[in-house]
Amino acid sequence: MDCMKSIIDFLLIIFLRLLLNNDFEYEDALSFILCNCALSTLVFQERIYNKYYLGIDPVDTLSPDLVKLRNYYLLKIIRKRQK
Repeated sequence: MDCMKSIIDFLLIIFLRLLLNNDFEYEDALSFILCNCALSTLVFQERIYNKYYLGIDPVDTLSPDLVKLRNYYLLKIIRKRQK
């Protein structure tokens, strides 16, 4: 479940950056996503309701919290394969 939520988080951020880089304003990008995408409750609360999306910079590659999450799952996969 956590892994799927992480993937949805990544996709939401990537899609939001794509819209922002194509001349959408934050509110327009949010409206587009809300009208055209299905979001989990957790992703909605963490990224949209708490207004996290307003801090996303279109030129950043990945937000620090998602880098930590990505690294956590990569290490988990590596450790599992080493057994």
